Amino acid sequence: FELLARAQSMMDDINNSIVNGETFSDTVFNRVHELADAKANFKKTGAMTYLWKFDNHTGGFQNGEFIIIAGRPSMGKSAVMADFSYYQAKNEMPVGIFSLEMSKQQLIDRFLSIETEIEYEKMRTSSMTDYEASELSKQALQLAEYPISIHDEGGLGIGKLMSVAKMWKHKKGVKIIYIDYIQFISAHDVGIKFGNREQELSYISR
Repeated sequence: FELLARAQSMMDDINNSIVNGETFSDTVFNRVHELADAKANFKKTGAMTYLWKFDNHTGGFQNGEFIIIAGRPSMGKSAVMADFSYYQAKNEMPVGIFSLEMSKQQLIDRFLSIETEIEYEKMRTSSMTDYEASELSKQALQLAEYPISIHDEGGLGIGKLMSVAKMWKHKKGVKIIYIDYIQFISAHDVGIKFGNREQELSYISR
């Protein structure tokens, strides 16, 4: 994975040197076109979170942004991530999720709970009514069509994360990536020695 990450980075550098030949004036006019299109279609320029007041203030998550949602344990960070990614995928934005705390099955349970409005705990404890179980089966067909990619491997290294993320981008057109959460990522697969965990996390964040 270290070799794959390096090779992909080299390819990206080559592609960027070829693609990024636009002049400053091209960049200005392209950006103006994007803003005009957003205005004409009454849409924000970024990825909506569907927290409406937040989106109105920020315009949504913008391209190239690295956003950290912070909070103490058990305050709902993972639930917020599930909500954001679900609504973005439902509105046809391809989403990639590195779920290092919850398993793929647990995350899908959360999506099903949002889709069906059946309480998450009722699903987890098998206490649904017959009607709710029937609705779950019906709504699962709809959920299965949403453009969501999930990777839930434990002990994930940043080299493999980059490889998977680039594969999602090239093959599935993923536009936004969530990582739950960054402290679970290591840099053991990039061939660099770090003096302490703080330096390692700094490298991972960059």
